[in-house]
Amino acid sequence: MKNMFRISAPDNHNLTRRKLLRSATLILALVTTSTRGLFARPQADDGGAAEEHLQQTLVRLARLLFPHGALPSGPYEDIAKALVSRAATDADFAESLQAGVAELDAGNPSPWSGRDEAGQLEAIRELEGGAFFRLMRTTTIEHLYRNNEVWQLLGYQGSSVEFGGYVDRGFDDIDWLPGTSAQQ
Repeated sequence: MKNMFRISAPDNHNLTRRKLLRSATLILALVTTSTRGLFARPQADDGGAAEEHLQQTLVRLARLLFPHGALPSGPYEDIAKALVSRAATDADFAESLQAGVAELDAGNPSPWSGRDEAGQLEAIRELEGGAFFRLMRTTTIEHLYRNNEVWQLLGYQGSSVEFGGYVDRGFDDIDWLPGTSAQQ
């Protein structure tokens, strides 16, 4: 009786068509996955243009959400850079950013950032309440109003806790209301 539990050694001398096809498929799969980066490099140039479009759209959107004429574009660009930086490490976040920008661009032959302000505001109103809109609003609030440069440009004196609170610093310095103690 033949031993059914005996492990037989592969026959290396008998190369069948099936073994040849299996080996060729395996080699082709390995070559394809290992050279994927080579084939993706020409598309990286298009990715740079897409990233530039994403960056410009995020800067413009942040400015329209919280417009301050006294602010230069630098703080708004910092917001866009923070979002793009996070997207570089989080694929799901990158997808949601790209989907949001695509949604802004949808329904018009020209990109959202190239439209007039009225058209841009209309597109923003359509997104209001959605996940992308909430993300942009929250991120813009966080980055814009935590920036010391923005505080100075807007006339905000900053935190008063380390100086004893507002009772000891700035409580009664209102000089722009009629009948206040500073004008009397």
